[in-house]
Order: sequence, then C-alpha cells, then structure tokens
Amino acid sequence: MKYEADGVQRLNKVVRGIFYRHIPFSKQVRDKVAKTPAFAEIHNRFINIRNRKYTEIENRYKKYLNALGSLPDPLRENLEFFRV
Repeated sequence: MKYEADGVQRLNKVVRGIFYRHIPFSKQVRDKVAKTPAFAEIHNRFINIRNRKYTEIENRYKKYLNALGSLPDPLRENLEFFRV
C-alpha cells in the first residue's frame, strides 16, 4: 500500500479496488491518487457509495436529534466518518 499511496502501481486492478474500498487511504492520499488514471474510476465509485451511505445514515439518525437539533456524540462521529 505504501507504493500505491505514492502513485507507483504494484497491485493489479482487482486488488487495488478491494483495498481502496475496504482499507481507504487518508483524505490527503485519496485526493492525490484520485488524479491518477488507475484510481479515477475506483475513486468515483468510492465517493458515490460513501455519499449514498451518508445520506442513508443521516436520514436514519434524524429521529435521534435532540431539542437543539444536534446528535449524540457517538452518532455524530459515525456520521462524520462517512462524510467525504
């Protein structure tokens, strides 16, 4: 993964996709490698899945909003994890 994060392709396309989905890079590394053609399609798919999941969780958590309109800390942290 060290080489992939630096933009050097050492893994095949299938393994690269699995790693990108299930072991995502940090935001800075994702932004850097998203510009390379090897990661462009995987990155777009990752963004779409994350946005869909964020919307789903946001709608699910609306019933847990308190009177001030904020979520409990564990729910808010979980929601922030899925924000891209």
